Amino acid sequence: MTITKEQSNYIKLIAILTMLVDHMGVILFPEVLWLRIIGRIAFPLFAYQLVVGYLNTGNIRRYIFRLLLLGSICQVMYYYITKDLTLNILFTLSVGLVCINLIDKKKYIVLSLLLVITSVMSFYNMGVDYGVYGVLIIILIYTYINNTNLLIASFIILTTVAVSTDMIQSDYQIYSIVAMIFLVKPMSLRFKIPGWFFYLFYPIHIAVLWGIKGIWFR
Repeated sequence: MTITKEQSNYIKLIAILTMLVDHMGVILFPEVLWLRIIGRIAFPLFAYQLVVGYLNTGNIRRYIFRLLLLGSICQVMYYYITKDLTLNILFTLSVGLVCINLIDKKKYIVLSLLLVITSVMSFYNMGVDYGVYGVLIIILIYTYINNTNLLIASFIILTTVAVSTDMIQSDYQIYSIVAMIFLVKPMSLRFKIPGWFFYLFYPIHIAVLWGIKGIWFR
């Protein structure tokens, strides 16, 4: 499945907007379930864009470093506010990036070990956001990125199994299947979303939402 830059911009925009809605639900309106449901669309789209970025990057180490650096900055801020040790989504994306790179290099033993460690940490609530389910989504998208039908079918199966077996502890995660609609035939956006935009938007929007909560939702 080959997409144009304009279609990639569309997927990025939907991912960013649904993430914003999700975080509004987490931080400002935790009782409003539909905000979290809409937010389930975001991660699969970010995972897809991660794989596209991996396939087009000229420096995988720099790619991973950027994600880890931003993830670390956001984690300090997040822990200061919530005291939650769960690593944010940028670490999930980083682990997924390492995994698909290991697949490329055919280092399956190291890959298996990394997945086991991620699973154990998730079981003890010490892992990354979305846990091993999130990492498997990235691997799945990488594997079937050129076959839309298999991608959608395998994503539905993985998500159904994850929800029914508590691989991910969120019943409304099943709504993430809706994200596949945006990958079947994405629209085209004529304006470009710069690659650095997400790196700025992610920490800034979280800080702004927590600031709003501190001022208006005491």
